Amino acid sequence: MFRRLWLAPALVALGLWASLLPQATFSSAASGEPVGGVLVAWPGWAVQQEIGPVTGTVGRFQIWVSSQPGGAHVTLEASLVEASTREIIRQTSVEVTPEYIPASRTLLFPRYVVPEGQQLLLQLQVADFEHNYVVYRLTASQSRLANLALNGVPDVGSGPLAFNHLWTGSGLRAAAIGDLSSRIRLALAVASVGLAVLAHPSIATRLRRIVATVRNLARRPKAWRRPRVRSGAEPVAGRPLTTAGRFLSAPWYPWPAVAVPILHFLGSNSLHFSLGEAVVPIGIAMLVVTGGVVCAWLLLKDWHRAAVAITAVTVVFFAYGHVERALESRVDEGLLFPAAVVLGAVAVGIAVRAGALVARWTQFFNSVAAVLLVFPVVSLAGEGPWISERTSASEPAIVDGLTAHLSPQLIPRAGSRRPDIYYIILDAYGRQDALGDFDNTDFLGELQRRGFYVATEATSNYKSTIHSLASSLNMEYLDGLGKRAPTTTEEGINVLNNNALAAIVKDLGYTYVHLESGNVISNKAPLADILVTFSPAGVAVDSGAEETLHSHYARADSGNSILNGNFLRALVETTALRPVAGHRFQPGEDSPYDWWAADRTLQMFDFLSGPINVSGPKFVFAHIVKPHRPATFDRYGNRTLGASDSDEFSDSHDPTVPDAYIGQLIFINSLVLNMIDGILTNHDADPIIVIAADHGRSGEYPRHPILAAFHLPDGGGDALYSSISSVNHFRAILDFYFGLDLGLLEDL
Repeated sequence: MFRRLWLAPALVALGLWASLLPQATFSSAASGEPVGGVLVAWPGWAVQQEIGPVTGTVGRFQIWVSSQPGGAHVTLEASLVEASTREIIRQTSVEVTPEYIPASRTLLFPRYVVPEGQQLLLQLQVADFEHNYVVYRLTASQSRLANLALNGVPDVGSGPLAFNHLWTGSGLRAAAIGDLSSRIRLALAVASVGLAVLAHPSIATRLRRIVATVRNLARRPKAWRRPRVRSGAEPVAGRPLTTAGRFLSAPWYPWPAVAVPILHFLGSNSLHFSLGEAVVPIGIAMLVVTGGVVCAWLLLKDWHRAAVAITAVTVVFFAYGHVERALESRVDEGLLFPAAVVLGAVAVGIAVRAGALVARWTQFFNSVAAVLLVFPVVSLAGEGPWISERTSASEPAIVDGLTAHLSPQLIPRAGSRRPDIYYIILDAYGRQDALGDFDNTDFLGELQRRGFYVATEATSNYKSTIHSLASSLNMEYLDGLGKRAPTTTEEGINVLNNNALAAIVKDLGYTYVHLESGNVISNKAPLADILVTFSPAGVAVDSGAEETLHSHYARADSGNSILNGNFLRALVETTALRPVAGHRFQPGEDSPYDWWAADRTLQMFDFLSGPINVSGPKFVFAHIVKPHRPATFDRYGNRTLGASDSDEFSDSHDPTVPDAYIGQLIFINSLVLNMIDGILTNHDADPIIVIAADHGRSGEYPRHPILAAFHLPDGGGDALYSSISSVNHFRAILDFYFGLDLGLLEDL
């Protein structure tokens, strides 16, 4: 029993070292927490605070500030200034909210590598056009930092500005830059290692033996070919193993064990990813497992124990993210990750100590791994390649297949007048009488002033985006699509992407321009002639022709590196690799924005507002997933923190609106009006513009009442009526402008 005492400090050391690996945010170059003092600064007044000696990269600072209570939001301009020359190195701005007690705000500067010996100042200034003051929190006077300066004059009695320079990195790096907590954990880890070695001195001897063995093997390659005694299941005398028995007795289960969680993740998210995206991650995982098994065999000299040890590590590795999600972040990552590492080490230790027992269970492990592999493989095979690739679908056979449910079957050609068509979906935009106590009549009045017909009793025919868009784009109720009637989510998306409206307008000679939404429901467009992508690198177009929409828009790349692709990033989030190196798998500059991203919304509206130069008439389709939650904008257009459907800003953030949805809707209204003005300005002849929701707002509000507004030139508004539903929007428009005689369906 006493011979095992070294295991306790060894496991403690392992846990402490593991706790230093996850990425976390630390404070460096800090003046300290605010302790009570404040400084008031009016518009145009600048404060300067030296930040002390800083090395490496700077970019993110935390300060405590508020604007005048009862006033409006204030724009605070922040700069990093070279202390000696007063040269501005980096600049940013932040919106400050009116509060009685200054609250924490983050200043995010472009990254800057500080040259050795350079001294920096943090300068803060209220914009000249503001009318309200701001209040900064201060910290206690200290010898290492000079007091804050106001307009270049030191404020003698105040103390320094309360600030923290925030830095993200591993605990090891944090210990190197002076973080006290990380240094304590590092010291305890080193001490625990020392205790483990002292408790079991023979470890050093064994290490020397291993080194000597490796050297001998390197000098004598023949040693690798010496016959070795098999430790697996041996055939019983007189009853040799069959081929199947020998196959099941070989420990090959680590390879399907690593493929199962990857394929299961792919099968569970087949709407978002294709099988091709998983090929390289699976290949990498196989290579890693192969290397791990070989290395374990070199140490243990037993294939069975090597296989079970690597499988134990694989299970812990892929289970980490699911356990973390099940715990709902109730356990700090600095504790959960080292606990997982210790658990994995214990599992490996038990597997190694099992010896011959592991060999006897090999057939069982192989059978279980094979059975578990069958389930995701069969699931993926059953789904099939339902997501179509982008193709040209102007052939009459394809058009006839998509319009077979309409009458008449033959679609006549359009006359000489073919106005441009804009079909813009604003996701979850409720009708005026379905917005609660909020009065949206000012916005609706602005639409009418711009020549729009607003259907005051408009409804959607379905409550979900997939069903609603599939119906409106095919101008038919889903159960009326015949053989194309969808029965699964995948089929619904396929019907949405390959729709009758797109087929008809292409047959009428329109160029179909599709704005990618970032949402799997409407991101792809097999019938589109031009796809428009939105990313941090800017707007990019993908066209089958050499012509592009604007000279300043880049041509869309064929795709990002598969090692930085969406599937790999999402997979890493479910594993133990996320807290350690997940930041290395972040989207690149050319990776499309997520559907909820604030910048995607702004880029889409900006694109629609500008000239879209294509030869001949164009049909532009845009599904903008706003004002749908999460609320990434407040009513003024300020960014709010939110990265999932449940994230909102609280009413205390902006008490002038009932909730986050309404705040975002108010800002979206301003973007819509600017977009309309841009579209009308860029057209000599009035275009057709349809702005409608797929369904209303969620929660306790009815989802069928929707916004529906139509700009129809040359009297097209006469074809509409106040209670028109989504399925009839383009039936009415195509009949009026192109004489298709489709007729209207009953509004259900």
